[in-house]
Amino acid sequence: PVLRKGIIAGLNFKDCSFIIDCSAYYGNSGGAILEIDKNGNQNIIGIVLRYIPFSTIWKNNREPKISHVEFSNSGYSICAPIDKIVNLIDPNNFEYLSLAKAEFKKMN
Repeated sequence: PVLRKGIIAGLNFKDCSFIIDCSAYYGNSGGAILEIDKNGNQNIIGIVLRYIPFSTIWKNNREPKISHVEFSNSGYSICAPIDKIVNLIDPNNFEYLSLAKAEFKKMN
């Protein structure tokens, strides 16, 4: 498992997602986002969906038709709230969230 530290950098109410200022890489999608409260309790608050790319465009001043786009990791990631995931599994049963928390605590 990979552990990184970040904060919630933004909320997107339209898409029901949030952005964290923590890099995600290929293979991190679906990974749990944990919140550790002031008492040390760990809560699953979401999962990683994808990273936000940063693009750099290189243009040739002498030949405007020649250009190159380079993509890199911006250090920000888009995440889905755990409530949305639970509703996708079964909108009438919130017991899954409690089970997920219990299983996670067993692992630690």
